[in-house]
Amino acid sequence: MRKLIVVVVLAIAGFVAYREMTRAWHVYSSPKGDYSVEMPGMHFLPETRTISQGPFSAKLVAVQGESERVAYTAAYIDFPVMPGMRSQPDANELLQAAVAGGVQAVKAKVVNEEEITIRGMPAREVVADLPNATHFLRGRFALSGRRVYMLLIVAAKEDREADEVNRFFDSFQLTGT
Repeated sequence: MRKLIVVVVLAIAGFVAYREMTRAWHVYSSPKGDYSVEMPGMHFLPETRTISQGPFSAKLVAVQGESERVAYTAAYIDFPVMPGMRSQPDANELLQAAVAGGVQAVKAKVVNEEEITIRGMPAREVVADLPNATHFLRGRFALSGRRVYMLLIVAAKEDREADEVNRFFDSFQLTGT
């Protein structure tokens, strides 16, 4: 009986240690995205999706992490050169398209949007209410060439300015473009 109790205690201790380890903050370095960002989690598996709208088609590469109360997404999308398009499109147009796509994807309503810069890149910061009225989306969208980097969090409204949210946004770095 004593051995069983020891085994159970060790199993519970291992589970608790693993759970805490997976909630710990780690740096994710994108092998192809040329960026790094810090977020909770251990096993970051990039997910690639193709986004199509009319003749437009692009690949979105995203990675997610989460803590007890906040879900994190870091992603990038490379906008293709379309026939008849300028080789370097207008920064505002690309950022507006990225913001609109991100907000529409979760059926959110923008409550605040402002122009900012991130590491010298033109960018937007957006806060939007989600349809359930208890959660919000906060995102930063930064443009480097034809690539838009996206940092998104979804959290309860009371966590709007939580230190961990700002830690995620402030940790974003370009690692070699």
